[in-house]
Amino acid sequence: MIGESYADPNYVKDGQGMDYWTMGSPQTGTWVVGGIGGTEYSEGLGSTGPKMNSRLDPSINGVLMEMAFGSWHTGGATFAFGDGSAKFLNENMDINAYRALGSRDGGESTDGVE
Repeated sequence: MIGESYADPNYVKDGQGMDYWTMGSPQTGTWVVGGIGGTEYSEGLGSTGPKMNSRLDPSINGVLMEMAFGSWHTGGATFAFGDGSAKFLNENMDINAYRALGSRDGGESTDGVE
């Protein structure tokens, strides 16, 4: 359900910054009309489509790098699961198993990713 994100605001690739994100709405006070807070909602979403820690692979497109889960920890990232558990997943785990963890009801797709 939730995974770590590898943010590095000083790194930009393919016009895409690996910046941190903020979610906002009028109710949270971080959003204002004409402001930029809370407008990059895609940055609040991660995907198991791209491999974990894609930021470390210069051959990956910048958009996919930013969507990928990852962390500053060596070798993987920590994820929270729907059963209430949290686990550190190895970045070298089988890509199909990794993608299956991020799908709903076995609906994962491997088309055009990686």
